[in-house]
Amino acid sequence: MFLDMASALLGINSLEMSAILVEILFVFAGFLLSKKLIIGGVIGMIPSVYLVLSGNHSKTGIETPIGIVLFTYYLLCIVDIYMNKRKSNIINKS
Repeated sequence: MFLDMASALLGINSLEMSAILVEILFVFAGFLLSKKLIIGGVIGMIPSVYLVLSGNHSKTGIETPIGIVLFTYYLLCIVDIYMNKRKSNIINKS
């Protein structure tokens, strides 16, 4: 029933539970990253690792490079947030 409602809401004919979970995690990670929280990057890495691992077992393997790019993106987001927080702490102490 949940899949039917989610697929009707998103306008998709069929939707797997893993796809819904990946989309929810990406949206939640984006929300947390917009609030400048490092945990958002960590949450975003979870579905990217899933994409890398699922690409190893698929026929096309297109998920693997997409997962690597997303993992790198979220890693850079974590580094950026850390550096900005560190820089603001140094400025505030001066």
